[in-house]
Amino acid sequence: VRANAPIAPPPPPKRRGRSHKTQNGDADH
Repeated sequence: VRANAPIAPPPPPKRRGRSHKTQNGDADH
């Protein structure tokens, strides 16, 4: 988490073996 990033709920647990993006737009790896 970046210190300069706005406050947001914690992302869901990330799964391995997936390279597509999550609903949050963050890489799932």
